[in-house]
Amino acid sequence: MNYGEIVSTAFTRAWQHKSLWLLGFLTMGVSTFNVGDRAGDWEEIGDFVLRHPLLILSIAAFVLILLLVFFILRIIAEGALIDAAARLHRSEPYRLGQSWQTGMARFWSMLGAAILFLIMILALVLVLVIIGVVAFVIALAIGLLSLLLLIPIFLAGLYVWTITYMLTQRMIVLERRPVMDSIGESFSWLSRTPGTTIIIFLIYLGIIIAAAIFAVLTLLVVSLPFIALGLFNFWLALLLGVPTGLLVLYLINGYLGSAISLMMTGFYFRLQQHLYPEVAPAVPSSEPGPSAPDISIPPTTV
Repeated sequence: MNYGEIVSTAFTRAWQHKSLWLLGFLTMGVSTFNVGDRAGDWEEIGDFVLRHPLLILSIAAFVLILLLVFFILRIIAEGALIDAAARLHRSEPYRLGQSWQTGMARFWSMLGAAILFLIMILALVLVLVIIGVVAFVIALAIGLLSLLLLIPIFLAGLYVWTITYMLTQRMIVLERRPVMDSIGESFSWLSRTPGTTIIIFLIYLGIIIAAAIFAVLTLLVVSLPFIALGLFNFWLALLLGVPTGLLVLYLINGYLGSAISLMMTGFYFRLQQHLYPEVAPAVPSSEPGPSAPDISIPPTTV
């Protein structure tokens, strides 16, 4: 499997189709943007909170509703981005509205998968934290030694969770499989191709880490003028800095989110071709040439 081609093709297509960045931004989420810290201003904010509790509760309720809306949009965008990535991979015509409709049509299945996988990762983290706390309570040395075991277990669990979740999402959207059937088939693919999936997981992890470092450095450079402005006028710095920070995050997260989805969808098709060569269509080359035929991929069983 040519991993370099998978990655380069994904990032090239993401750059060529910038309408995907909106979907990528919704799937990646939004980070915080810091414009500085002035003790006096935060004291004023604290006094304002104490004087207007009902207003603060209303704002909190609005924020919760906004988070819920963004969560729903994220689930839809994930399905839409997978559909768009598959269309581009197969050299089919791509329309943002058409892919968005696909995301909406698969919303409940994607939501069910998201909830199940969230429960899985939370259960893993909870168990590991409990074991670590108990080990440290027994003795500091035992606690430190337990980290040598717990950290690799967490990384292994993260690998299984990441790959199976991404495969499950694509089976739900592209093959119209039920949620539990998709999860079972994803674990089957993972168990049959451990080396291949470990490599793509490490590539994915490396991209995420590199992108996070780049995003932090970029936001730091962009925020410097607003931090300086905040020394004189905190609210003006906040008013100007937040939109600027969101724009930077949109560009970074939008491009990265769409590229990652394209990469994992390309990997999905190649893995399917490897496991089921008699069913999967030929993988189109990244070089210019005739369009690949439109071949529907029926659900496969192990």
